[in-house]
Amino acid sequence: MIPADSSTGRKTSTTSLLDPRLSVWRPPDSSLRDVIKHPMPGLPPERWIGFWVRSFTCVARSRVIEVRGLEHIRAAQDPFILTPNHSQRLEAMTLPALLAFIRDGKVVHFFADWLVMLYPIIGRVVRMHGPIVVGRKSAKIAWLNRFRSRFVGALPPFEQAANLLHAGESVAIFPEGTMNRDPKRLLRGYSGAAQLSLKEQAAVVPAGIRFPRRKGEGAIGDWDPWVLEFGPAMRPPSLKGEQPEIREIRDWHAQIMQAISSLSGKQWTPENQRTRYVA
Repeated sequence: MIPADSSTGRKTSTTSLLDPRLSVWRPPDSSLRDVIKHPMPGLPPERWIGFWVRSFTCVARSRVIEVRGLEHIRAAQDPFILTPNHSQRLEAMTLPALLAFIRDGKVVHFFADWLVMLYPIIGRVVRMHGPIVVGRKSAKIAWLNRFRSRFVGALPPFEQAANLLHAGESVAIFPEGTMNRDPKRLLRGYSGAAQLSLKEQAAVVPAGIRFPRRKGEGAIGDWDPWVLEFGPAMRPPSLKGEQPEIREIRDWHAQIMQAISSLSGKQWTPENQRTRYVA
């Protein structure tokens, strides 16, 4: 089948993802052949990376209803800081693959918890998008902590992110800081993305994941289909001094979270919980 750009009504093939005028893509309308044959000229030369990107894009054909706002995350828009909400386990692996697929093979570097790297297959998949590994948490099984240094970089995570931005690469942070299955509320979130944006004067691209086919009031499930929408780039305000002040960080974080709220359909206020509403 041939996907349609709902903004124009035109029928397009996945090769038209290379067309910067395309703003909407419906993965379910793409055939397996479309995904396999889709050109990704910016992909690293390692064949297993292409296999990973195409495999998870194939998974997305049955789970992702629609992707909107493609014009905001094109490789030509680099560098930026992507800030999506986070409601399912599968997002952490599907989102990087979808971005690489849409962006002609150009990856976005996601922040990732080092504990994920302990799982052989999942860890290998996550490493394919050149993640920024965060070593803040400790493993519940104490002896596993001896492996932390194998995965965590020599530089602090936000310094790694700053270096990537300076090199013209884009990075991604889940500002909620953990998976949040509540269907109506975002977590308060952490201000790291706001602080990074202010310090480096880097644009933020908010992203919202919503679940329009959900029924009932229960927690979001791992297999609930979703719509992904990228918003316009948000330019950080100029700093008053050399370093961002606490008030500047707090205000910019609030603006970012409000943008994510609008895109995801989830409510946000500064009084929202920091930790999960739903286990």
